Amino acid sequence: MRRFTLLFLALGALVLQTCQFVVYPARSPQRARDPQVLSVATFNAWLIPIVAKRVGSRLAAMPRAIAGVDPDIVCFQEVWTDAASNALVRGLRDVLPHHARGRGGLLICSRYPVRSSRFTQFPVHPGLSFEELLAGKGILEAVLETPQGDVRVLTAHLALAKGDDPELTAAYESQLALLISRLEGLRDLP
Repeated sequence: MRRFTLLFLALGALVLQTCQFVVYPARSPQRARDPQVLSVATFNAWLIPIVAKRVGSRLAAMPRAIAGVDPDIVCFQEVWTDAASNALVRGLRDVLPHHARGRGGLLICSRYPVRSSRFTQFPVHPGLSFEELLAGKGILEAVLETPQGDVRVLTAHLALAKGDDPELTAAYESQLALLISRLEGLRDLP
């Protein structure tokens, strides 16, 4: 676990050193959209039936809250049911009319048309719990047609690495390695 934590911290430090992060306030209708800027949000919606609290009221509030931030793309995790996915797609259709759905609770909603999408499920690993196996988590990839050309967007939902459980940590590391490998193989589009 320590080796993985140190690797994760080192990768995080590298990302922070090489990336420029800009926080923009929510766009107002009066503020023009900059075609050079692509705003992307990620949201773990925690819409787990039976387990999550106030799923209905939270789900009903999400489209308005997301529209207030005005992103070009939202990558959702933990949208577990077709009903929840349909509600988000319906609720966001005026601001993010295009979408790609994957299994494992993944959904991408976009201002721009989806040219293609695919879902890759993570391989079964002996360290995964019954719940993680049932979830069928993986990677959802979509190619979007933006004004600046095609852009590839990936969202993933990794296994929950709990404490010092070496088997679960190994499963998490295996999923992370697959995601990194997938990203390294995608050099044709930004």
